[in-house]
Amino acid sequence: MPTTRFLSANDLHDIVRGMAVICKLHDPDPDVRFKLDTASGCGLGIWKDFDGNECHFLFSPDGNLMMGFDHASPMSPHATAAESGDFTTWPGVIDSVPEKLVNKLKDNLPWDDAFDYREVTFCLWLTGNGREWTKGSIKFPPRDNKDPDGQAYVFAALKAYLDDFCGEFESKYNWDLDPDSVADLLSGDRISLTCVRGLKADVNVVEARAWLTEMGFIVDAASK
Repeated sequence: MPTTRFLSANDLHDIVRGMAVICKLHDPDPDVRFKLDTASGCGLGIWKDFDGNECHFLFSPDGNLMMGFDHASPMSPHATAAESGDFTTWPGVIDSVPEKLVNKLKDNLPWDDAFDYREVTFCLWLTGNGREWTKGSIKFPPRDNKDPDGQAYVFAALKAYLDDFCGEFESKYNWDLDPDSVADLLSGDRISLTCVRGLKADVNVVEARAWLTEMGFIVDAASK
């Protein structure tokens, strides 16, 4: 099966979770969300853009999974059902997902009530170390931008945050972030309330401590 070189699972986890923190601080209806299921040790993330494209993430002890949807892809069931009448995932996209990850999905989904397996246009998984993500063997339809399933678009959007986290939020949302606080945010599981106040000065620290814990952070108890 084909592979694609992308971010490591750890880097992707930290970027998606960091994006979720910023969105939670600044928007009551955040475009990026993240939660940790403490019973299974699975992290679950969702990224959405302004055009109806999205990607769901599973980070687990048994491997990692990305399931994306490009609303304009010719592989979208909204496009294929117009001809076939069958609203289903494009052949090969999710058929080869390792069983242990399928079981994790069954235990941890839905990410939200709106998620529908059939709307996935690309799916990649990583069960070991490194940066080589695997996807199914797929016969792709033609598309003018040579990105039939939307993977390249989503990868580029996520990597842009890795390359310039503060700049992406400023250009897309007009949110001015403190670079030092962002560096602390992305440095691991420990976070201080000093860091959180640096990201948004008027944050409700009691509420923030609760949802940061739900995201898998260890909140520095020494911070006032």
